[in-house]
Amino acid sequence: MRRRVSLVLAVIFLPLLVPATAWAADDPAGAWVDTPAAAELVVGKSVILHGHSRGSAASGVKYTQLSFLDYNHYIVVASAGQVDWTYRLDLADWLAGTVSVATRVYLDDGTMSPSTVVKLQVSNPDTPAVTCPCRFEPQPTGSTGLYSEHVSRELGLRFFVDRPGSVTGLRLSDSLKPAPGVVAHLWNADGKLLATSEDQGTFPTFTFASPVAVRAYTPYVVSYTSPVQTPYLATPGMFQARMTIPPFTADYHTWDGFPYGAPGVFGDGGRFPTDTYNGTNYWVSPVFTTG
Repeated sequence: MRRRVSLVLAVIFLPLLVPATAWAADDPAGAWVDTPAAAELVVGKSVILHGHSRGSAASGVKYTQLSFLDYNHYIVVASAGQVDWTYRLDLADWLAGTVSVATRVYLDDGTMSPSTVVKLQVSNPDTPAVTCPCRFEPQPTGSTGLYSEHVSRELGLRFFVDRPGSVTGLRLSDSLKPAPGVVAHLWNADGKLLATSEDQGTFPTFTFASPVAVRAYTPYVVSYTSPVQTPYLATPGMFQARMTIPPFTADYHTWDGFPYGAPGVFGDGGRFPTDTYNGTNYWVSPVFTTG
């Protein structure tokens, strides 16, 4: 945790240089960050985040806190009474993708405001040329085996791509065999179902009825339903950290690191999977094309 926080440089207090924010009388206590221009959010550069804080009618701002990626770990970015502040963020390569920035204020009366979140899309200009259609195919590490359970499971991969294109379907491991009830899904990061396929004619590849356009550096999840007692392939402990195989990145989405927030996800069959276990890879890959 200390290593990553050190990549975010010190707070710059400029209360006289940033215009004061005009608040409505009924605005709640809290803190907000202005969204910087997309052109500024590039790996290898620094961006100045402009923030604003507000107390309540009964209590002023004691200090303001900010968090990146993980809402369990905040740092103080502005001292007592500051209503306008700036923060300099160095955009290291591990920040490529979607960065959630959460802010909140601690009031003089000891209460804390709810967190306000803004999401930033950080791009990386150093993207290698690749030939697609392509799949996310890491080299196996650790002990890979077939498992089955007494309940239906949804098994998937959280990922983003480094260039715009389309997801045409997903591919499972060649070790698996067709089985009734296996269904492929593509979701956005909020759990909205974008595409599904039950066609096992080209198993272990599932093709969606229409390609789904996806944005660069935006998280998505591909998953499939593994019915009761249907074998699925898993490699526990494989996702020790962010894993990039261009154009894909399988990304941890919090600062907590292994095994929390890992890109291999599972849940109840047919539902958006959000749980993780021991950095497990369930061998689900999007099929992506730039055409």
